[in-house]
Amino acid sequence: MRSMRHKKRRVQCAAALLAAALLCGCTDGTGIGKNLETQDTASQTSTAESSQAVTTETAAQTAAGTQKESLAHGDDSDIAGSEETGDGSRSAAFLDTDYSVPDGFADERDDVDYGTLLTDVRYYSTTADAEKTCYIQLPAGYDETKKYPVLYLLHGIDGGPQEWNAAPVIYGNLVAEGEAPEAILVFVDMWTSDTDENSVTSESERRKIFHKFAGDLQNDLMPFINSHYAAAEGMTSTAIIGLSTGAAEAVHDVVSIPGVFGYLGVLAPEADIFEGSLLEAPVLASVSFEDLSQAPLYTFFCVGEDSEEDRNDLAKYEQEFDAAGVPYADCVIRGAGHDAPVWLEGFYNFAGRIFKD
Repeated sequence: MRSMRHKKRRVQCAAALLAAALLCGCTDGTGIGKNLETQDTASQTSTAESSQAVTTETAAQTAAGTQKESLAHGDDSDIAGSEETGDGSRSAAFLDTDYSVPDGFADERDDVDYGTLLTDVRYYSTTADAEKTCYIQLPAGYDETKKYPVLYLLHGIDGGPQEWNAAPVIYGNLVAEGEAPEAILVFVDMWTSDTDENSVTSESERRKIFHKFAGDLQNDLMPFINSHYAAAEGMTSTAIIGLSTGAAEAVHDVVSIPGVFGYLGVLAPEADIFEGSLLEAPVLASVSFEDLSQAPLYTFFCVGEDSEEDRNDLAKYEQEFDAAGVPYADCVIRGAGHDAPVWLEGFYNFAGRIFKD
């Protein structure tokens, strides 16, 4: 497996840690980890002048006690041995079904340069008819003459860009180990309205506003990133991942903007985009593409074993993807619910498999 996995083990985590440091996508949005060192870029919309380390308090620093294990679930017999890509064929990433994580995978290391985290990067959203912000993580030694793949990260219903603030360390460690290419990470704000978010209390209305993000992503944010940063374009250079409500939105965006995203990460998604349980009508009638060349090369599903609701919701996605003929990988994490291990380990496993086709 990977070089980082020579310390493969049963991962340890503590309930206290999960509550205090690594919050789920339906919380107040204080995020995964904390204490990131950032560069404020309220007036910047281009590049960073220098690289600086990013710090975070992570799971391994306070974990103790409860054991769990990442497991692959589902029938993967139809994907074994396939290394083809493009035209609806499958990514070589499907061959890698070891979802264990190494010791310290989310720990900041003194010998790793994590690059520069830009906060309060501003762009105008024609979809929201308002100025919006995002966070951008530039790799160490960022060079405008190069082209970097781009990963978009979507937060939960009450979260924001900061909800993914352990991702720069996890991804930086993968890069340092040679398990992931240098990339630009974009932490989005899914609130797509000129209305103040705090003034909208209706759950249904909030979700409708969130689901407008597909228009913002396609028409506003992605063009901004591609024009202001050294971003590579094309399916093999573009990925998206979401947690909770953000996971549902990631699926919605991939289907709504076909042929753009080569890699899709879906962590404990809510099923309301199909059921319409919290909306007047479903956002997606089904998962469908005109042909499989428009579908992601690699789709990664991840849930916690202890959340029956999440497992039931994910089953709806699996049914939809099966019906559409789109392959996917399944990861179920023991001892986890709708909480931090899914976000952390799910992100690690997804990030280490993308941008390699």
